[in-house]
Amino acid sequence: MVDPHHIKTYRQHPLDFIFYRDLSLQAATAIDTSTVSDHNPLYARFKL
Repeated sequence: MVDPHHIKTYRQHPLDFIFYRDLSLQAATAIDTSTVSDHNPLYARFKL
């Protein structure tokens, strides 16, 4: 991600990933929900 600010980490390693194949990533971001979970939702937009 361009701005991984809201990606949760453990010992400086990211906890969340988006795996994809045969798509072009248009945009990706992590949505800050620090009070709800130990993971933040990831939003990605792809082009076929």
